[in-house]
Amino acid sequence: MKDEIALGFMGKTRPVADKISEILKKGIRLDGRNIHFIESTFCLFEPEEVKKALEDDERCENEVLVPLIFFPDETQQLQLEPVLKTIHLEPLDIPDIFNRVKNTVPCIGVEWPDALGGFTTELSEAALEHFIPRLHLAKPLDKGLTEAMDRFLPEDANLAARVKLRNSRIDFSDRNVIWLEAFLGAYGLLEDSFDTLFVFALEFLEDATNEQDLYPALMGLKKRCFSAIEKNKAFEANLLQFNMETLMFQGKRASGVHTDTARKKMQMIDRISFALYGRTEYLEPRVIQQDPGEIPAESIFENLSRMGR
Repeated sequence: MKDEIALGFMGKTRPVADKISEILKKGIRLDGRNIHFIESTFCLFEPEEVKKALEDDERCENEVLVPLIFFPDETQQLQLEPVLKTIHLEPLDIPDIFNRVKNTVPCIGVEWPDALGGFTTELSEAALEHFIPRLHLAKPLDKGLTEAMDRFLPEDANLAARVKLRNSRIDFSDRNVIWLEAFLGAYGLLEDSFDTLFVFALEFLEDATNEQDLYPALMGLKKRCFSAIEKNKAFEANLLQFNMETLMFQGKRASGVHTDTARKKMQMIDRISFALYGRTEYLEPRVIQQDPGEIPAESIFENLSRMGR
């Protein structure tokens, strides 16, 4: 009996550990933002300089470099997700996965972008202690949402959405699950920008308050974006008449939200609102790019209510 339990335990953890090991053996490629941060923060300009700092536990840079370098990116998670999709892991499984990877991958390559060099270093326990928890291996995904992903999304979009959901901080309350199921069901209306819109939708749910109807919350966010744009316009107009010091003394300042960012958020809110509710509030006509005539007469939520959700 104990052997059967152990075999089942190994059957769950081994495929995951093997896939993580395979990913790590390919090495880690830093992007331009990583390199810029390392150079500007620590004045480390060559791969060998970074290697020395990374391998010296006594250097203060080590505390930042390890989590920075050994942070799994989405491309690595996408390679792992097909395995996680078929296996249900629990927190008790993680130590076995950790030990298997540690014993399988003694060293790892770290590469600079554009073939600008790199180095090979020992894969330390500290590095794995940062890397593996950030994969969220044992995070349970809501069954209704994963079924909706399988039903509505093509395979590539399905895996990408699962990774983003795994990385998100949303709770799987009935409200959030029903809303996201409707969002996934609207894939055909959102397909051209689905990845970006899904990220925005998850961020919106993370910040949303507890009201059951999320349409007012969406419109509230749209109004705040609109207000930020108007405040920025007023500030820019004032700058034509007064210098910055005078405006600061008068308590006048920009909104703190970049105008382009606010506009893009408003556009995403409109896309989602039209797709899920068949309507939006018109605050600034030039922001609305979706033609309401393209939206079906019945909204997604009307169809869901008819299905008894």
